[in-house]
Amino acid sequence: VIIIPQSSAMAKVDLAREGDILGNDAVPIAQRMRAVFLLKQESSPSAIDYLCRGISDPSVLLAHECCYVLGQLKDPYALPALRLALANPTLDPVVRHEAAEAIGAIGLSDDVDYLRKFVNDRHIEVAETCQIAIALIEDRQQQQTNRGGCGRFDSVDPALPAPVPAHAVDRPELQIAVWGADLSNEQLPLSVRYKAMFALRDNGSPSAVEALCAAFSDRSSALFRHEIAYVLGQLQDPISRDALVAVLKDKSEHEMVRHEAAEALGAIADQESLSVLNEFALDSDLIVKQSCEVALDLYHHWNQEST
Repeated sequence: VIIIPQSSAMAKVDLAREGDILGNDAVPIAQRMRAVFLLKQESSPSAIDYLCRGISDPSVLLAHECCYVLGQLKDPYALPALRLALANPTLDPVVRHEAAEAIGAIGLSDDVDYLRKFVNDRHIEVAETCQIAIALIEDRQQQQTNRGGCGRFDSVDPALPAPVPAHAVDRPELQIAVWGADLSNEQLPLSVRYKAMFALRDNGSPSAVEALCAAFSDRSSALFRHEIAYVLGQLQDPISRDALVAVLKDKSEHEMVRHEAAEALGAIADQESLSVLNEFALDSDLIVKQSCEVALDLYHHWNQEST
């Protein structure tokens, strides 16, 4: 998932133009991805219609980004398209996973039963996402919140952050130790580990970033590792750069993890990160290749726009 500067792109959107760009596979992928962000900014039913059409695009990167954005908008108008995407076995599992996550982000209680149909999906990343989305909806019901984007990150997350442990209220390092232990415990449900992950992200201290980076050693779930890369991209802390570079360079790693690491490096955007992205813009995995291309394009685009 691409991290966009909050100060960017508040000009009036030409809806038809951006919708045409999104749907035109002859247009460079980076320009089409910019159209996704602009349509999100517009957020009207017509913009959502364009994004819903993008879910079936042959580019897995573009299609999954459309799903992500629809979840962030939290508009139930998108649910029919997202449900169809989740149920469509011909779509790439990365797209179906993102559709499931978006359904959880929108968070209607009626969708719990629908998500349950896929908790044993043959694609583990889809099954795990549905399990986490169900836990999120149920947690929101229990806490009587439909929490959307707020605070520093302004994102609708796949899990609520774990609370501060009662015995560690005035002990920040102990908080990180408790959350880090839950994060790394492969015996815990993913939904519990995700809560620890987002608590560490919200903490954002160097120790928290280091605990997140250490979680790349997990071997139980590619979905989990890809979410680690996502939150590190949100944090944009150079402390995480070396860990993210190692993930991107690991050809044995799942492509969804490598692509998320590439996008996180694009968010950090220091010279070493940009150099590595240039190197992997020719990667044999298309979603990794396109993620590097888009990250580099957006870096140059937003920097040019701000000068």
